[in-house]
Amino acid sequence: MILLEWLMRLDDLLMQHTVIVFLFLAFMLKCLLVSFYCLIIYWMMCLVKRIWGKKMSIRANYYSWYALFLSFPLSGLGFNNVIKLPFYDMFFGSYTFVDFNPEYYDIIERFTNISGLLKVLLFLATMVWLAIVLVKCLQQTVIKIQLQRDINRQNKYDDREGLKLKAASAFGLHPEKIQVVSADFIRSPVSYGVISKTILMPHDYESRYTIPEQYLLLLHEMGHIKNHDTVKLQLIAVAQCFIWPLRFMTKYFIRDSEILCDNRVLGIYQDQQDTYGELMVRECSSQRAVKGLGFSDSFHTIKSRLEAIYSHKPEKHRIAVFAVAVAFLLAGAAVYASWHPADWLKTVGEDEPMYIEAGTFDVLIHYPDLENGEIIAQSAHEINISYETEGELVEFSSESMKETPEYRAVSNTYSYTDKQLLVDKVALYTYLLPYIEEGLDVIEVEFITLSPHYIDTIRGGMVWGGTAGCVMHNYRTYTITRDELEQADESSPYASFTYDLIREELIYRFVAHWL
Repeated sequence: MILLEWLMRLDDLLMQHTVIVFLFLAFMLKCLLVSFYCLIIYWMMCLVKRIWGKKMSIRANYYSWYALFLSFPLSGLGFNNVIKLPFYDMFFGSYTFVDFNPEYYDIIERFTNISGLLKVLLFLATMVWLAIVLVKCLQQTVIKIQLQRDINRQNKYDDREGLKLKAASAFGLHPEKIQVVSADFIRSPVSYGVISKTILMPHDYESRYTIPEQYLLLLHEMGHIKNHDTVKLQLIAVAQCFIWPLRFMTKYFIRDSEILCDNRVLGIYQDQQDTYGELMVRECSSQRAVKGLGFSDSFHTIKSRLEAIYSHKPEKHRIAVFAVAVAFLLAGAAVYASWHPADWLKTVGEDEPMYIEAGTFDVLIHYPDLENGEIIAQSAHEINISYETEGELVEFSSESMKETPEYRAVSNTYSYTDKQLLVDKVALYTYLLPYIEEGLDVIEVEFITLSPHYIDTIRGGMVWGGTAGCVMHNYRTYTITRDELEQADESSPYASFTYDLIREELIYRFVAHWL
């Protein structure tokens, strides 16, 4: 019972921060969907390589990994709503009970409690996932900081033969932007860095390698820098904290990147398959894992690299058509998403059945309830000053209310044009003065928009600025205090409020467009 009570209290707390919780949930679902499509694309890549692998060039094999980026636009397509909507319903639910038999009240109450409990459990699961992601990201950050600190402590590579300049020029790189150091914590050369690029050579490189071997090794690492593999591995290290399938895919990407670099080295240093193959086997067999640096020391990787070396076919360095096609597709998907929100969300137009004129406001008068000490918010349109008792309501239908003197009087105190609310403070205070004189202790007056900004087109429920799950929330409000009204005079009678996107609406728009 104590646990259930605690969960219910947490549910009440979530109701106060619904949109933030919704953002976390949407982000988690996006990562799960992207992970799912990454797996699908990866399996398709494996199938294609199994069937046509021998006909695919090394470059095509390497750049096929760009297809994983297609998981992002795929995760935003409409058929994913089958997965998204049941989760979203727990936070922006469309369950509304208007007319029901009192006999079913207990069932409805139980259903509401279960729904609230599921929401809390889903929130806790989301928080656990985010905590794990945060820990992984912090680990990556600490590893990178420690690694960079260790690199900065190392001695520079003694390049008496000008090998760095020669190797960099072979790939069209700027040697002054690449540093080569001798490191005592590695056993084989490796490249590293996102902005500033570094090639690490073992500290005993002079005794272990001949000059031609050093040149071959530098050529290989320059190939990684030319392919931006150092940047890609850093991005993958961060991305795999959110997209879990990348954790086991990374070693296969490293294998293909190593094979591509081997092929490019042999394209520059031709007829050296034996020398290069022996050097590669010796280096891979002596490697030891260092956190933050990518190695390719598995048996299958060495086997694949040797097969590629002895079946070397020169390939020209040209634009990868497949990678360019994926880039254009991603850019097109981003442009489309920026202009078109998710298909379950659309802006309300005048032809919509839920459309309410944008200039329509509910004007609430806030005053204290002397009996229980709470603040009462009562519609100014519904207060009838002819009654002696304070705050007594007159029941009006929506149409007949517009014909009442009170409604017309309140409507004449404000105007709305070009997304700007203009309130006549003098006229509003004049309208409130009889109530104040009768003893109504007005604290402030609140103008609340009645026009919904978005509607849920699939489920039919109003999502933004309306009723969702029997809870009124997310209206845009503008407030004027009683002091402001009393100090108003003919020299400055107006208060102006400009339409601004509130935080909740910005978050919901972000989810609708990108998550």
